[in-house]
Amino acid sequence: MYPSIPNSNTYTKAITSQNYPLLLFLFISLAKYLLSFSIILLPYALSISFSTVSNGKESKGLAEKRFLPTFESETKFDIHLK
Repeated sequence: MYPSIPNSNTYTKAITSQNYPLLLFLFISLAKYLLSFSIILLPYALSISFSTVSNGKESKGLAEKRFLPTFESETKFDIHLK
């Protein structure tokens, strides 16, 4: 009368074996995306400079010596809502 409920072990194995190529593809795609995203942001991550003051003289960070883009310490956002 009612359909039989499959054994939980065989049901799990069937789902895993069916979706293994799909899961592998999604995992590789996610890894590629994260790798490309980190490579794109690498120059900006290196551009954050730390300046230290010793003996009254300010020494610039490594990023400013290498002429990488730097972020200003004060960031102003102008948001105009209509």
